Amino acid sequence: MAYPFPRDYSGGRAVRLLIVMWDFSRADAVCTCLYSCLEQVEAVCCGNAAQAILQLRAEEYDLLLLGLGDGEDRLLLRWLAEGGTLCPPRVLLLAETGDAAADRTVPPTTGPEQLCPLLLALDKKPLPGLAKQLEQRIVSA
Repeated sequence: MAYPFPRDYSGGRAVRLLIVMWDFSRADAVCTCLYSCLEQVEAVCCGNAAQAILQLRAEEYDLLLLGLGDGEDRLLLRWLAEGGTLCPPRVLLLAETGDAAADRTVPPTTGPEQLCPLLLALDKKPLPGLAKQLEQRIVSA
């Protein structure tokens, strides 16, 4: 089941993060780290790809932290790459090997202290890699 980690400090626009991993204690550690760096974060955690797809259909997210494991990660990335959502998030993938749909891939052992700066940097990217791919498909159609 998805559960939120809302923190609203300034009244400004929140960074919306979807964390998809089975280890909720690790997800909580990432959120705690982000809360110390950002004025406003809205995070939701899902334990599998099916829950994540439901969340992505219902809400728009700025960032997606994906760390389930190869099979489920690839299923969700394929869904996103096929245009599963019109406003795809920037994707930080925790995996040994990269994927074209991910904006950045880091080893699964990367700790919350290293993930937070990467997520913050991804949030500043002008356009998610998935949006660029979707744009290219639309132009060539």
